[in-house]
Amino acid sequence: MSNSKKRKYDEQLNIPTDFRCIIHNSGLSNHGDCVTLNSTKLKVSAEQKLDQLHSIRNKRLAEPCDSPHRMHDICKSIPASLCGIDLNITGYHRGCYQAFTKNLDRLSKAECTKHSQKHHSPRIFANCSNQFPPECIFCKKLEVKPKKHEIQSGVFNSQTQHGNKLSRRLLSLASGAPVPPDAEQDVVRAEVMGKEAKQRFIAERLTHGASPIKFFDPIPKSKLKSMEASNKTVKLTAPQGKVIQYQEQSNIAFMLLVKAQSLNEQLDLEELMRFPLTPVPHSLGTPDGFFCKSNKAALMNAILQDVPQATTPSESTIYIQDGNALFHELTNLAPTFGGICLQILDIMVARKNFIFSTDSYFPNSIKAQERVRRGCSRKFIVDGPATRRPADFKEFLSNDDNKTQLCNLILRVWGSESAASRLDRCGTAVVVVGGRAYQLKKTNGDVRTEEIFSLVSNQEETDTRVVLYMHYASTIGYQSAIVRTPDSDLFFITLFHAQSVPLTVYLDVGTGKQRQVVNISELADSQGAEYSETLLGLHVFTGEDVTSAFKGKGKVTPLRKLQSNPKYHKTFRMLGDTWTVEEDVMQMLEAFVCVMYGCPRERSVNTCRAVLLKKNVIEHPEPHDEGQGWTKKNEVLEPLWAEGPILPPTLVDLVENVQAEMEEEDDDGCLEISVSDDDE
Repeated sequence: MSNSKKRKYDEQLNIPTDFRCIIHNSGLSNHGDCVTLNSTKLKVSAEQKLDQLHSIRNKRLAEPCDSPHRMHDICKSIPASLCGIDLNITGYHRGCYQAFTKNLDRLSKAECTKHSQKHHSPRIFANCSNQFPPECIFCKKLEVKPKKHEIQSGVFNSQTQHGNKLSRRLLSLASGAPVPPDAEQDVVRAEVMGKEAKQRFIAERLTHGASPIKFFDPIPKSKLKSMEASNKTVKLTAPQGKVIQYQEQSNIAFMLLVKAQSLNEQLDLEELMRFPLTPVPHSLGTPDGFFCKSNKAALMNAILQDVPQATTPSESTIYIQDGNALFHELTNLAPTFGGICLQILDIMVARKNFIFSTDSYFPNSIKAQERVRRGCSRKFIVDGPATRRPADFKEFLSNDDNKTQLCNLILRVWGSESAASRLDRCGTAVVVVGGRAYQLKKTNGDVRTEEIFSLVSNQEETDTRVVLYMHYASTIGYQSAIVRTPDSDLFFITLFHAQSVPLTVYLDVGTGKQRQVVNISELADSQGAEYSETLLGLHVFTGEDVTSAFKGKGKVTPLRKLQSNPKYHKTFRMLGDTWTVEEDVMQMLEAFVCVMYGCPRERSVNTCRAVLLKKNVIEHPEPHDEGQGWTKKNEVLEPLWAEGPILPPTLVDLVENVQAEMEEEDDDGCLEISVSDDDE
């Protein structure tokens, strides 16, 4: 193309004459139109777009030097930062961008197979399963994939120059908690040890020259620990004072019953059912001592089955976001923590008016202790916005300290100059970190944070603070509020408080295809205040974050039982009114549990357990016991041919006459026969 034609083509596309393409590909015949880094066509900021190009550059530079995908000259032209660069004339051609970003999936596969290459960025293996251990994400050492025999033997050594081990743990399927290290080693090595024992058996007993006597010797049992090693164990004291270790087992209670019957020890089942029998009740906990979990959303879905999708208003509405839930929904993450903070701010600014609330983390809370028992990832040091994020961001979020650092960084970044241009596009902007709320205001190009003392709360989670935010929104003039969370807990909390909040409440709940917007205020009016309060008590009672679910009962079955037994509605409304459950409330809850398990006539859980046990346990009655078909007379067993009256009462009086007549007929018959014999 001649220079005159090129200038004419550039003028048609509105390309500045001094435009600079930072990923220019001279081999293209048609570069397409240009996009400047400050263009409105970009869905992200200029800093985020540059970070994306840096990430792609690092992937391409990880290719071998002779690879056509390396694009070394183009990668070299990408600036390290935007300092001193005029964004009005700097950007990229669309054709150059498409050529630079295509076939990235092939690069990822190449990186996974060529794991012996040296890499200059910890982000290179972001999409691969073999990643750096958490404590080494910022180093530039080699990364080596563990060999197959190492995985089978349970030795996960990373043969890196720094000699660290990869982070892998064996988890219990029942609770998700890590298995004790000694049991983990035995479980992982069980197959290898079995093969070794097989080879020894063949070598010692089946090969030529082996002793025939040794062939019949018992095979020593391998003393390996199984997953049951993580089951909860308690100490029991026998009547003689002996201390016994009693470990949770699924069938030990039935074995004790069978053993007691074999010793002719009569057991009163109703008395026996007064005791738990196992360290962890099977109906409420897992063998290793964790809560039974259930699908919490099932109860909400059953209630919303016929509720239509609501249309949210656009005027005088504030958006309340569960911040921690948003962390897990993020995709296409920026490479630095500062970029992630601005990425979250862009999402919230699109809502115009928002309250972004994050959770607090207290060391002695129930949820914190459960997270400690289940295990968490390593703690990272987030120095500032320029700190690069780890490859596994989900793992990063599994540590409370990491999330606390991220929340504090959000407040820092959102209150800096980098957020000023974004805050121009929104009205009310409130961020809640560590239980303290701050309003973001832009004045003279700077962002100023003002604490809102009326929103200070010591509640650990955003779920229980949302009602406070809704009351605050009504005081500053908003007429409606949209609460966004994927968790069903907020559905029942907002439904409980909907009629006491002076604004219309909408809930944007669920994920994926299950996501929907519900008009909570309208639903609460149709259900009634009392029933809405009842549902919150039922939700907590049948399994929530800090309460155990009833194994095998779920959420919908108790709801159906409650709907058919309205007398228990008041009980669930009273649940939670006081820190200590009242005795009458406890009795009614116990009766409702009996209803759940199919014993509506019982009022005691212990009695209900005895009834269910009698249905499931095979008893060993004596042959002459009632209902067994035998009777005992003079120490001799005789078949019991019939039970109850043999004849109707009206015919009993005729039995004697009929028998007499039959005897007379028999006598006459015998006499006739004898006479006829004499005649012959």
